Amino acid sequence: MPSNNDLRYYDYLALNDNPITDETMNVFKNKTFNRLSHLGLSGTEITNLDALEDIKITSNGRRLATIDLDDNHNIGDNFDHILVNLHNIGSWQISMNNDNINDIEGIQKLNPSRIGGGSKLQLNENHIITLEPLREHAPYFADFEFNNETKILPKKELTKNSFSQDSLIYDLDSYVEVHNGSLSNASGIWHKQNHQMFWSDIKPNTTNLISCWQEIVPELGINNDTPFNGKIIQPIIYKIKAAKVTAKYIDESGKEIAKSEVKSGNIEDTYKTEQKDIEGYTFKEVQGNESGKFTDKAQTVTYVYTKDPVKGADVTAKYVDESGKEIAQSEVKSGNIGDKYTTEKKDIKGYTFKEVEGSITGTLSDKAQTVTYIYVKNDDSENQTDPSEPAKPDTPDNSGDTDNPVNNNESNDADKTTDSNSTIKNVVNDVVEGAQTLLPKTAAEKLTLTGVLIAVVVSLAGIIILNKRK
Repeated sequence: MPSNNDLRYYDYLALNDNPITDETMNVFKNKTFNRLSHLGLSGTEITNLDALEDIKITSNGRRLATIDLDDNHNIGDNFDHILVNLHNIGSWQISMNNDNINDIEGIQKLNPSRIGGGSKLQLNENHIITLEPLREHAPYFADFEFNNETKILPKKELTKNSFSQDSLIYDLDSYVEVHNGSLSNASGIWHKQNHQMFWSDIKPNTTNLISCWQEIVPELGINNDTPFNGKIIQPIIYKIKAAKVTAKYIDESGKEIAKSEVKSGNIEDTYKTEQKDIEGYTFKEVQGNESGKFTDKAQTVTYVYTKDPVKGADVTAKYVDESGKEIAQSEVKSGNIGDKYTTEKKDIKGYTFKEVEGSITGTLSDKAQTVTYIYVKNDDSENQTDPSEPAKPDTPDNSGDTDNPVNNNESNDADKTTDSNSTIKNVVNDVVEGAQTLLPKTAAEKLTLTGVLIAVVVSLAGIIILNKRK
């Protein structure tokens, strides 16, 4: 900033973008200037112009005409402190664009007689949504500007996808038209008769609802109609209840092995499911998204587990006769619970299978199981006399009979016949003995072979008779 001695010689004093505070501004207090007409204070830290209350301009017809206060975000609600003490300013132009100003009620503190007829006020890019405080003082100003105003409302929670928003510019509703909202994630319709914006079809990912207005306010200033336009931003938190997310816990067969967990929330909220430690099972895989966002559709996350091996009780296959006596060594099947088992029937010498008690096949469990194969003992007929064998005929002794002498030739033939019969008998006996050795163990087979032997014996007997006749 220039020294006190140099200030009076400045016509255009630009102090923009400097760390000037209200205290620094005291250098202007009670100062006299020769011809100062423009004072630039944009981008500083001041909140009022009290120090300019008693400044003086000595040049005839010269007054401080332009004050640039743009981008002074500390001004905000101190708007009235900026203007109220400007007693020695005639027709002036004050620019307070982007100064974080929410309302202009402070302008009502100005003494109309202190406002020059050509004074202009620029308040663009602030947060002003009503011009009603200007009504009384408007005739003393030449011009106003209220372009690109932005009003951000408190955040609103939504529990459905539509709602009605009351107008915030009701005091000038005869001059203002709100543009219908046209967003890809919502739609809005302005109802002028009841001063409401109706929002509908709000999508879950919406964060702000924006409505705009555009109007030229007539007869607000002396020279021109006043532009008044901007937008209202309604931040929202989407709290629409979503469909549930269910986490299931099953084994490989699809059987539930632990209680399902159900997650609830609002659309676009995040969810997270958890893998459980389940006794007797080992985690295998997950089907679905373990974490994500709630939607309007139900979601399922499935955790699949493999059953841990557990030793089962044995299955014993027993082999007994009809009295329960064990006739062959038992077979023992071992494994884990749930394993399959199979037992087998045995061929046991001297016995014929009759029936089985218990399940031949099945599944091992935690309880012992027994499968009993029962057999019938075969009949023992190997030592019985075969009734089909012919009886041996008695041979008469004629050696002492003188009345019936024996012919030597006949005697020789008889001896030969006897020898032949003896030979045949021996053959028969050998066949029978061999047959007994090879005799089958079952009754049916015995009957078949016995019939064969009878036929053999009968045939041999026939041979003997024929030999006797010769």
